[in-house]
Amino acid sequence: VRFVHESGQPTHTTGMFFAGGGTWKFRFCGTRPGRWRFTTKSSDAELNGHRGSIRIEANTDRYGFVVGVGDKWARQRGPAGQPEAFVPQFVMYASPHLFHRKPKMIDRDIRTFIVEHGFTGFHVPINCRWFDLDQAASSQIDSDDPDPDPRTFEALEVLITKVHAAGGTVHLWAWGDESRRQTPIKWGINGQADRRLQRYLAARLGPIPGWSIGYGFDLWEWVEGPQLTEWHRHLHAHLGWPHLLGGRAHKNRLTQISESLDYSSYEQHRPDFATYKATIARRPKKPSFSEDRFRIRQSRQYAAKDYTEVMTRRGLWHSAMAGGVANIWGNLQGDFAVNRGEGVSKPYSERHWIKTFNVFFHDRGRFTLDSLHAARLSDGSGLRRPTKGHFVFYKEDTRVLTIDLSSMNRNQPAVAVDTTRGYREISLGRLSPGKHELRFPRRSDWAVAVGTFNPRRK
Repeated sequence: VRFVHESGQPTHTTGMFFAGGGTWKFRFCGTRPGRWRFTTKSSDAELNGHRGSIRIEANTDRYGFVVGVGDKWARQRGPAGQPEAFVPQFVMYASPHLFHRKPKMIDRDIRTFIVEHGFTGFHVPINCRWFDLDQAASSQIDSDDPDPDPRTFEALEVLITKVHAAGGTVHLWAWGDESRRQTPIKWGINGQADRRLQRYLAARLGPIPGWSIGYGFDLWEWVEGPQLTEWHRHLHAHLGWPHLLGGRAHKNRLTQISESLDYSSYEQHRPDFATYKATIARRPKKPSFSEDRFRIRQSRQYAAKDYTEVMTRRGLWHSAMAGGVANIWGNLQGDFAVNRGEGVSKPYSERHWIKTFNVFFHDRGRFTLDSLHAARLSDGSGLRRPTKGHFVFYKEDTRVLTIDLSSMNRNQPAVAVDTTRGYREISLGRLSPGKHELRFPRRSDWAVAVGTFNPRRK
């Protein structure tokens, strides 16, 4: 189905998807206000040659599609789809079989993790549930040529739509790893069943904004670079709208299995601020994702790479202050994960730490497309904008922060926020160009914003 705006540009082409019985459906998302006309084309005469139109009204407050702008993650916004930078901080969420036809559960979890905690969205593993909602492993699916399971897509489209309406995004993992038989290897990577799935995914989910997708994990064990490149090429050939596609690479190495993907992705164990900086610097023309799952859990096997809540809080700030690297977080303490399915996060006891991070950067508009790492401007870490009037600084376990505002254009207001408490701004007055020693009321981890930033619309 080809959609053309009344002005002639833009255009979107999307596939139809089988909806059971004798019914085929197609979807559309308007990316520009005005009238759009569509025409269907098919070798099946009953689906060919249908025409129609739809008028799209402007909605200035809604987010659009997740895109990459240089090294930044961004979401389109407003009638013109202007990109707005953000730092994706996903929380580990359920597989589709756990939330299928459970809209109240989804609503409750959006309230808990996005509204109350401040996570930017959910991370959802699919595995072989693409073909059977009830089975994660290929060894549990008998068919040699399985069709996509509409129930899985029904669950995903409800989740993505609800999360998007709440201002968040969903990050999918298409597959798991082959040792658990969570891959398409049984049917052939990019084989007939896999290609059919890719076309169905593009048709059914492609017009829905608010999601990105990674190929899976431990990819270096079971997929080759050319196969990833072909998956990326074929899926984008059928996606009528922009979505970011990636694939996690090797452990603790800044290498990629395929350089053709839309974002750079790594399995990094406990990345610190220096690692996040190096991650962005290695491939500065793409957004970066530290795509391991940073989990709090009681595990001797993974004790060397797991997190505490303090490490989680600081990891959020490190990834943003380095320039904006995406992450996945999960609290798996106790038997919560067993009760709701493997890998589902329970609420954090210090959820206000995450909320404070989100309010400081996203609600207050302090992370922007032109935010740059500011080396040597403080004895902590810093971000600056080319405006010469906007700066952000961060330092841990301190009562004093030294900053250099010699390049600032004029006197600017400044506020401090204790990142270990609920969000509260402490006025530092107006700072003049030059060097300053800022003193705080207590020893803690502090963030400072200098300049007047534009708060994000709710």
